[in-house]
Amino acid sequence: DYSKLRMNVNKATKDVISVEAFAKDGSRYKLSIDNLSPNKSFAAGHFTFNKADYPGYYIEDLRE
Repeated sequence: DYSKLRMNVNKATKDVISVEAFAKDGSRYKLSIDNLSPNKSFAAGHFTFNKADYPGYYIEDLRE
């Protein structure tokens, strides 16, 4: 559970520089973005997970 998120944005370019998450237990997590490539094209199946690529691994589908 998180209490808040802080997003840092470059005023000139409006690019996201970093995102910091504050957890309710006091933990903090920071994601820094060093290189951003907007409007990049990907092949149709680029983000499709294929179980056949991981023989011998147990795959648990958590979407349900």
